[in-house]
Amino acid sequence: MIIGILALAGCKKSTACWYPIEGGHINLDNVTRISSEAQLLLWADEDIVKNEWGLKEINKDTLIDGVITESNIEKAIARLKSTTKNYSHANANAAIIFDNFTVKLQDTDDIPGGWSDNKGLVKLLQMWLDAKKDVDSML
Repeated sequence: MIIGILALAGCKKSTACWYPIEGGHINLDNVTRISSEAQLLLWADEDIVKNEWGLKEINKDTLIDGVITESNIEKAIARLKSTTKNYSHANANAAIIFDNFTVKLQDTDDIPGGWSDNKGLVKLLQMWLDAKKDVDSML
């Protein structure tokens, strides 16, 4: 798994522009398309129920399923802050795609201090947005 790390300095096409990743760099001058994706699905133990056939079914809350934008992240954070539900399970995936090369971003294992409550998930969403802003600032 390749995990993106934050770039410390931006560039504006006057010199070669390199985005650091684990194990190397991506030359942004050679990239024609940059996109992003994020998905955060959450559920608590009480969301695991049995259906009419006796099989387990999970009622997941989708906080974000789309591109990484400030608007999408702010909406997801607002939902987390307004809920009284304490989630115990998460499926978190985010990536920045440089042409056909995918750089996976942090997941729940990378949250500083873990995510024993919703505040940890807010940190994760903010890390995703910060990574996307870093790439955008280099263009």
